[in-house]
Amino acid sequence: MMRRIAPYLLLLIYAWFCYLMAGITWQYVPLDLDVAFLRIKQSYISLPHYQWAFFLHVYSAMLVLPAGFTQFSTWIRKQHPWLHRGSGWIYASVSVLLAGPSGLIIGWYANGGWSSQLAFCLLAILWMTFSWMAIWRIRQGDVEAHKRWMYRSFALALSAITLRAWKFLIVAFFEPRPMDVYRIVAWLGWVLNLLIAEWLILRTKQLKKKTSIMKWYLPFCLLLVLWACNESPSEPTNDNNQVVEEINVEQTDIEEKEVVETSVDTTTTEQEVEGNPTEQLLGYYVGEFEAIQYDTRQSYVYYNKINISIDSIAGDSLYGHSVVAGNDRPFQGSIRKSSKIYIVEVREPGDDRYDGIFNFTIAPEQSRMKGTWDAYNPKLAVSKRAYDLNKRRFAYNPNLALPEDVQWAELSAHTEEVPEEGEFITEDVLKFNPSTTLLLKEDVENMYRGDLEIIRNSIYARHGYSFKNRKMRFIFDKYIDWYIPVSTDIRHLLTEVEKKNIDLLKRYERHAERYYDTFGR
Repeated sequence: MMRRIAPYLLLLIYAWFCYLMAGITWQYVPLDLDVAFLRIKQSYISLPHYQWAFFLHVYSAMLVLPAGFTQFSTWIRKQHPWLHRGSGWIYASVSVLLAGPSGLIIGWYANGGWSSQLAFCLLAILWMTFSWMAIWRIRQGDVEAHKRWMYRSFALALSAITLRAWKFLIVAFFEPRPMDVYRIVAWLGWVLNLLIAEWLILRTKQLKKKTSIMKWYLPFCLLLVLWACNESPSEPTNDNNQVVEEINVEQTDIEEKEVVETSVDTTTTEQEVEGNPTEQLLGYYVGEFEAIQYDTRQSYVYYNKINISIDSIAGDSLYGHSVVAGNDRPFQGSIRKSSKIYIVEVREPGDDRYDGIFNFTIAPEQSRMKGTWDAYNPKLAVSKRAYDLNKRRFAYNPNLALPEDVQWAELSAHTEEVPEEGEFITEDVLKFNPSTTLLLKEDVENMYRGDLEIIRNSIYARHGYSFKNRKMRFIFDKYIDWYIPVSTDIRHLLTEVEKKNIDLLKRYERHAERYYDTFGR
């Protein structure tokens, strides 16, 4: 029973993988130079020969999988020999004239350094050679030799599937870095296929007298796999051979471009205080915004960092705004003095579902604000929060570095009450400051997605961006003491270096996400 089902099951599995491969090809229809895998090949995609080779390989290689599979069907060979010959010529023509040569060109520019480049170039050369040998042997009328070379050729063609399958399994069980996986599967994806093909060939009776030819071959292929798996990539370094642009902060053109950060000077002169005592209250008050009344049946965030800004005071009226969790909301209300403190009640407009009422006191001698916030909507996950804030001054400083204790922190979108699976940040987040250093692809290509996200978002944090994303709030609100949320849109404040780094980091974030989460490249 199983023997009857097995061929159909194998065909079904193969068809499924072909479908997945078709999905990868379909990403490049219509032709696009900034999509999927090409997002991280921008340094090469401008080369005309790379463009031609890449798209020729992607579009033509899809014909290889269905055409090659038909070559091993006894039923097709006997019942429909014309189909066997026709699909065979399609397979051979594509592998020798189209997909093979183009694969050799793009293999020269493969990610992962010389190890991956050697693997893909050798794969292309062997594939073309084996396909040509299959053609030559059948032209000579040597059917058995033709079969052997087709086994080898198609084993290499299947690397398009097995490379991605191995990647999926390795990531699922070991969670290595993206380029480490790439270096391994660059070899494992086809060498193991070839070993299996040789094993199948050696099992046939016709080759019992010819096994001596392959005595060196099997150990050699096995050594290739072991060597690739033990390949340890070198850490990216900023040495004299690497073009890294260090930005002198004192010489930046921030002022020339009128890229000026919001800055509040909390110091006041004695004359200002004497003339208007409430002047000293103006400024940013920053700290924890903690939930004290919440619905445990809903998902909520216990802690956020809030910035309550006192913008102006006129008589007994106070005006300001709050910045927290990606929201920038104005408020206004009353202020009165009681002994050495000021008592304030202000209300947000009410046209946002998260609006509410702030009640707090300000102790100017201590530069401190303390109070509560009550939501207008009592059905929110958190309907009341408390805060004890200190007065802070904000100014853009590109030299601000992430603290060491952020490494190995859990990058998680969960709340303390509703835990979810998260990922850990590594020491890589401390390697570069993307606000002062122009990053290269070699710096970031082997980083985890979480590290890339933190490095990119550290740019926004230096400009005082208030994060909506829970994962980013979890890190920057909790671990980054210098971080002050002051705005929900800082795009016009980014320097040229920061813009370039953001573009590079985003490309590798998307690549890392696809690399880990899907069958794609």
